[in-house]
Amino acid sequence: RLNWSENSSIDTWEGVTMGGAPQRVVRLELDISGKTLAGSIPPTLSQLIGLQTLNLANNEFAGRIPVGLRALASLQVLDFSNNRLSGSMPTDLGSIATLQTLHLANNSLTGSIPTTLVDLSALRSLSLAGNQFSGCIPNALARVAQNDLSAIELSFCDPVTPTATPTVTRPGPARPIAPVRGQLFLPLVYKTGTRPAPTRPIAPVGQDLFLPLVYK
Repeated sequence: RLNWSENSSIDTWEGVTMGGAPQRVVRLELDISGKTLAGSIPPTLSQLIGLQTLNLANNEFAGRIPVGLRALASLQVLDFSNNRLSGSMPTDLGSIATLQTLHLANNSLTGSIPTTLVDLSALRSLSLAGNQFSGCIPNALARVAQNDLSAIELSFCDPVTPTATPTVTRPGPARPIAPVRGQLFLPLVYKTGTRPAPTRPIAPVGQDLFLPLVYK
């Protein structure tokens, strides 16, 4: 049992860290060895607006993840792993812009993995394995530096098809145009109003004439 009591100051409670001015709860860490907690996760946690770390891992919390945690605008760590949580993952988790760690592994979560998670640009660690998700994994989540997506038996939503390597054709030797015998004449371009001079022949060509070929 925790030592929480209305008769004691909050800053003396186990798992609670206060900070800031005015003083607010900034860390709630109830992953306490030897003190397994049960019940549902109260939605009133969303009222702890100064919270930076919310760690309820390794307990026996059941029920759904409460909606409204997006109100925790300073939250950096959310760890609900190793509990008995069920239902779908709230899409509003993807609205916590400061979130760096999201661990929900080893619960009984169902439904699809929200595509809103790809909006978590600060996310550095993602753990979702050990649940019962369906559908597919949003591709962008693979960019998270530390993740366990390979342990989830789902495919990515849009498998990346390797870009085909363009075939480069090496130019062969230039082939000759039919031999030109005699005199080769080239037309001359004249400005308007000028009198064209007679076309003069280039010196006779007595051998094969080669033209360079252009390759794309």
